[in-house]
Amino acid sequence: MPLSMEKKLRVLAVAATASLACAAEASPIFNNLVVFGDSLSDNGNYYALTGGASPPSPPYFQGRWSNGPVWVEHLAGSLGVPLIDRAVAGATTRDVYDDQIVPFTTPGSIPPDALYVVWAGVNDFLSLPPNPFAAVDAAIANLDRSVRRLASAGATEILVPNLVDLGRTPGAIELGNPFLIGLARTIADEFNGELAHSASRWRGELGVNVIELDVFGLLEQAIANPSAFGLTNVTQRALRANGTVVPNPADYLFWDEIHPTAAVHALYADRAYASVPEPTTLLTFTTLMLLSSACAIPFPRRRVQPPGHCHVE
Repeated sequence: MPLSMEKKLRVLAVAATASLACAAEASPIFNNLVVFGDSLSDNGNYYALTGGASPPSPPYFQGRWSNGPVWVEHLAGSLGVPLIDRAVAGATTRDVYDDQIVPFTTPGSIPPDALYVVWAGVNDFLSLPPNPFAAVDAAIANLDRSVRRLASAGATEILVPNLVDLGRTPGAIELGNPFLIGLARTIADEFNGELAHSASRWRGELGVNVIELDVFGLLEQAIANPSAFGLTNVTQRALRANGTVVPNPADYLFWDEIHPTAAVHALYADRAYASVPEPTTLLTFTTLMLLSSACAIPFPRRRVQPPGHCHVE
């Protein structure tokens, strides 16, 4: 029996409501970006702690350890959420846990609708520990404590970048020591392998969504094919040792002996944003076809693109 117009509208309303409900359930909505880490994510905290003495600004940008905003500032802008940045330059993985995550979670609960970032590890290895493999294990153990504490306090979405190859930095290259450069690569490989294994375990044991961000791979890609990333120099620093800045720092991978330029921070942010789950399409092509058939509404021949992230697949 043909449906009356009233019943057709009811079918349409029920189907649309169900689609919206499924999309809302499947798509995380972040109200804040909360960051724990070191100078790679510090948006001025260390600068404030030193009374504006370090890093010297200029040539550093307003207390950032780069020549522009750091990646989490870009990411917060892309997500359209406030940034709560607890990262402090020089922090090791233990410092991140003891001085950043423990105080933040001490009240017992934290906003469950935030995206949390935990990025640390570089400072655990800059001084070349006597037993690098034990240092890797200790760093991963600290990150494990950090993620577990966040999860127990209510975090459900945690983004964890891995470790870049410190042997690729100008500071390492300028030393001219092949052994140290090779050791840095070995440390990165060991650290990243253990981190990936831990991320899988966190998902299974804690029931949280751990988003892995492969900055190691991104840097390797940029070094192998600089022009694809808008870069021309991937081995030298834009801020010279004598304090002068090259005329074209945006073409450089590295700002100083270890930190990336603002251009690379933007690349980090783009890669991170692409890793974050996107809002689910509200109405798929199949759903629209079923609605069209059920309601006897002719399906339009012209493709219509709904606003925002929603699209006809």
